[in-house]
Amino acid sequence: MKFRFNLCCPKCGRRSFAVLDDPKPPVMNCGDCLVDRTEVVEMRLGSTTRQHSRRKIYRAIDSRGKIHKRTTADRTYAFAVVTHYAARPAPAHLPALGPSAAHSEAEWCSRRDLAENIARRSRRQQESGNYVEGVEILEAELVRGVS
Repeated sequence: MKFRFNLCCPKCGRRSFAVLDDPKPPVMNCGDCLVDRTEVVEMRLGSTTRQHSRRKIYRAIDSRGKIHKRTTADRTYAFAVVTHYAARPAPAHLPALGPSAAHSEAEWCSRRDLAENIARRSRRQQESGNYVEGVEILEAELVRGVS
């Protein structure tokens, strides 16, 4: 278990924190006014960052079985638009780059109409022959967190 200590210098008021495995308060020097010891203002147990505990994790599984994940603290996602790209040869002007492998990319959105617009844009690329193999609209599943 980790212990987070919020520290404050009694002379200059400078605040800092320390995360330790030991519940014993740390002995630290203040860097600004060179006081020998700072005072412990607050001690917390458990997670060292509150933001991490409020994170929501979404996932969507495409037709090829690949799992696409997205992590957020404040947004809500309902859909993922997955675009599958084919392998392409090295560009003629930069042959040192080499060929690119086939891959998939996911774009996340909260509304169905936005997902349709993204899919329409990707399908236009597919029709023009830009190495797009397919486009899928998937429903996002909340894995962890509160919606």
